[in-house]
Amino acid sequence: MNDLKCEPLLRKIQDWLLSLENPELFDMRNWSTETHCGIMFCIAGKGLDLAGYEPFPGTGASWWRKKQGEVGGEDTEYPVMPLIYEVFGLTGEQGNRLFYHQDWPDRFRSQPITPTLAAERIEYFLRLKKAKAE
Repeated sequence: MNDLKCEPLLRKIQDWLLSLENPELFDMRNWSTETHCGIMFCIAGKGLDLAGYEPFPGTGASWWRKKQGEVGGEDTEYPVMPLIYEVFGLTGEQGNRLFYHQDWPDRFRSQPITPTLAAERIEYFLRLKKAKAE
């Protein structure tokens, strides 16, 4: 990760996680899913949402596009994994450690996944990256 490019985006995701009135709108098993309560996101899916992307209809969130009204051609489809790594500025290995619960450190993996735990995981990830950058 170059100069923690993803830190501002991850801070916005932390804010979203900690301010969720309905914790059911956070789910690490899905990039993005429309529910009767609103749109549910995981960490990566919320990052794409905040960066101006939305799931391409009919793809099960495997492909994304720029949101309607955003510059960049809303009909261009982007496969989710390369787009996530580009938007966050992460390598595949770094992304896996942050976006996949099974790759989280034991202290996080052994607890129920809640928005608060995910915000703590992001903080831990950023702290480790800053320590390695110094």
